[in-house]
Amino acid sequence: MARLSETQIDEVRAHSDIVEVISRYLPLKKAGKSFVTTCPFHDDHNPSLSVSPERQIFKCFVCGEGGNVFQFVSKYENLSFLESVLKVAEYSGIQLEVKASDLYQKPVSKYDKEHKLLKEAIAFCRYQLSTQAGKPVVEYLKERGISPEVQEAFQIGYDPGELGTYLIKKGYKADDLIALDLVKDFEGGLRDSYANRLLFPLFDANGNPVGFSARALVAEQSPKYLNTGETILYTKGDQLFHYDIAKKKSRSEGAITLAEGVIDVMALYACGIEAGVAALGTALTQNQIELLKKACDTVRLCYDGDPAGRSAAYKSGSLLFEHRFKVEVVTGLNGLDPDEYRRKFGNEALRTLVSRPLSWIEFLMEYLLEKYDLNNFSQRQDYAREIVGRIALLSEEFDQQSYLALLSEKTGIEAAILAGLLPKKVKTVRPVIVKKPRKRDTLLAEDTLISQMLQNKEAVGLYQQKLDYLIHPIPQQVTMVLMNYYRTHDTMVLADFLSMLQQEALIDYVLHISESEVLSAAYSPAIVAEAIDQIQLAAIDASIAGIKSRQIMSASDEDARMAKISELKKRRHELVGKRI
Repeated sequence: MARLSETQIDEVRAHSDIVEVISRYLPLKKAGKSFVTTCPFHDDHNPSLSVSPERQIFKCFVCGEGGNVFQFVSKYENLSFLESVLKVAEYSGIQLEVKASDLYQKPVSKYDKEHKLLKEAIAFCRYQLSTQAGKPVVEYLKERGISPEVQEAFQIGYDPGELGTYLIKKGYKADDLIALDLVKDFEGGLRDSYANRLLFPLFDANGNPVGFSARALVAEQSPKYLNTGETILYTKGDQLFHYDIAKKKSRSEGAITLAEGVIDVMALYACGIEAGVAALGTALTQNQIELLKKACDTVRLCYDGDPAGRSAAYKSGSLLFEHRFKVEVVTGLNGLDPDEYRRKFGNEALRTLVSRPLSWIEFLMEYLLEKYDLNNFSQRQDYAREIVGRIALLSEEFDQQSYLALLSEKTGIEAAILAGLLPKKVKTVRPVIVKKPRKRDTLLAEDTLISQMLQNKEAVGLYQQKLDYLIHPIPQQVTMVLMNYYRTHDTMVLADFLSMLQQEALIDYVLHISESEVLSAAYSPAIVAEAIDQIQLAAIDASIAGIKSRQIMSASDEDARMAKISELKKRRHELVGKRI
């Protein structure tokens, strides 16, 4: 297993420009010495993410996300830290003799045998497209506008009815083929489950094969689509077609696009929309919603343009909206499904349509006109009440007011009257929490000490000589990484140091310390000594309190306790006297 050294990571970071990299994803605007943009990590309407070219870090002052160039790419593209290093190296033109696939030892799965069998089946069915038997299928794919590039990307294949025979000859057991629903056991013998069908492999969230969605090639075959049955790898409603790829692309595309069928996902892919998924013939399940949550908070529905498709979009959109997704709906398909629209009007036409979706509330305003007659006074009121009920679920007051104004235009009801239908906000009085000053003082002392360490290596030496521990866990973990950092660095480069912090809590803490005006004093051995003394005093007080709380079983125990307390008090007196 190959690995990236700390030196290689530092070299990539030093030769990359965070402004140039982030501008690949987001439009940046100059603001003084920094650049600003809307934050992609929360629902941001005003630019709250700041990018510092001087410090080579980014920070959102609303949601708190921050870090260096690697951490931005990692968060934005849902990549591991090491994968993000390789991505930044690629952007910066740095050649590394390591590939993403080399960085990890693939974990052993208890289903490795089953995955291997399915990979063998996929390879066999893909090969069939190059045979004489597969020529009609290739012609069919050509007629459907499914290019060789798309065929390759989705690993499309064809089973002429010989898959089971081939796998058994390769040494696989019939019981294993039956268990994965590759063949079925009939009285007359084994038969392929997907004979004479076009096969689209299904993969789990980690890219492991779990089954197939098989499409009929002639009208006489029924059903039109046949998905793998329940197996140890595949459960209906647990997977989304193409999810393993879409989750990686959703950040850069700004949404996951949810279509009804696998061919529609391929149509989206053909026109450059790679974050497309399909629910494989089921209404959205809770497990599928959880998958979407892990990938992106914006879901764009691109369902068929007929009444059934609009109805499905309404049902799915309502469910996603209730789960706090930002929902968008592609309209204008004129009764066609996405694949039909692409074949009729071209890739660019579909791409343009998908890039201009309606917001969920806008879609509702159109869709519910099929239910209500706005020329009828009573129905117009009911229509307004139903829309206002959905508007009330929006978190941003700006959005609420904007949609109320739009609804007012559509219904002729004054916006102020519509606003009166919104539920009244209940003001809650939060109890005042009084913090113990000594604990706060100790935290401040630790923060001060780490601030000094971030500025000068000498501070770490003083810490190791006179203290070598901190009371609170996050500052303690940061000091451990600081000591490791200064073993190979003489000066602090914050952007490089952040690469060594693998936990978000540690990154957030260091960014807070580095940006705090309260802790901005220049390095001084006197400040370090004062902070160390204060931490030692707090530790002594905690030790005294702990000893006093212990249960004493004998007179000798009491004598030992009093001696220890006396020793600690003497040490405390010395520290206090030194500080006066």
